[in-house]
Amino acid sequence: MRAFYEREVEEIHNHYGEFILINTNFNHVNSFSPVQNLFQPVKKLGEEAVFGKAARGMTREYAEGFRDHKKAIFQDFQRLIPALEKEFPSYTIVVRPHPTESQDVYDRIAAQCQRARVTNEGNVVPWLMATRALIHNGCTTGVEAFVTGVPAISYRATVNDYYDHGFYRLPNLLSHQCFDFQELSITLGKILAGELAAANGEERKELVGHHLAATEGPLACEKIIDVLEAIMEDGPERAKPALPDRVGGWWIANGRRLIKRAKAYFPGPHNRPKFQRHRFPGISLGELHDRIRRFQEILGYEEELRVQQLYADIFQITP
Repeated sequence: MRAFYEREVEEIHNHYGEFILINTNFNHVNSFSPVQNLFQPVKKLGEEAVFGKAARGMTREYAEGFRDHKKAIFQDFQRLIPALEKEFPSYTIVVRPHPTESQDVYDRIAAQCQRARVTNEGNVVPWLMATRALIHNGCTTGVEAFVTGVPAISYRATVNDYYDHGFYRLPNLLSHQCFDFQELSITLGKILAGELAAANGEERKELVGHHLAATEGPLACEKIIDVLEAIMEDGPERAKPALPDRVGGWWIANGRRLIKRAKAYFPGPHNRPKFQRHRFPGISLGELHDRIRRFQEILGYEEELRVQQLYADIFQITP
């Protein structure tokens, strides 16, 4: 399926040239909306911080330790951006913040650099295919890079195994791990010189094989269709919920929808239209037609498909 992204990869190369990609995941301490952080900002000096949405289900002790750890790594990466630009003057530094992160701090850093760029444009996969190397810390894109065969470095200048092994074990272990800037500079230099490829080895293959299913065989969409067809075939034999259950379900679903719509107009909530547009920029009917055509070409599927836009983000595709 890599051919699907060839156009985007070419466009990225034309615009950014040779670049090093930094993917961040500090949405727990640098969220687009403060209510999504582990802790909400305090209004008065000395006031105890209130849990944010990210801390739900955590003890206060755990959440505070996690916050302090993430803040320390966040500081490491803020220092990393200008340091990389200085160390590797022939490369652009592209920073892709997590979709739910605020980009303000990265924009301020990039404004003081000559070759640092901040963007959330498009799917991350073509960016991985276009970059010379990925730098992250516990980011899921480290797993995607491993599967794609892209050299990835986990920059672990701050280490806390209690949190790192719980949240970020997989992407870190599937990458080259560097524990200070000097080690990162040496490792990255070898990658850029063609002396070091993506992290590999039997242990890593076993690890990713345990966590990632179906890397060969039918596509995920084909498996989903098989399950749906089986449900449809068994449909008549399935007992329908009792009328009170159906009515109760209808009230719960519609009541929740009305509450979410009302909340969107209050200051601060994470589901405000501005945030949703930041996280999900949407797609036009023409763009969707183009993507479907590309999939058809790759898969050799010649039947003509019709696309109808039902709502802003809902499309119906039929033969």
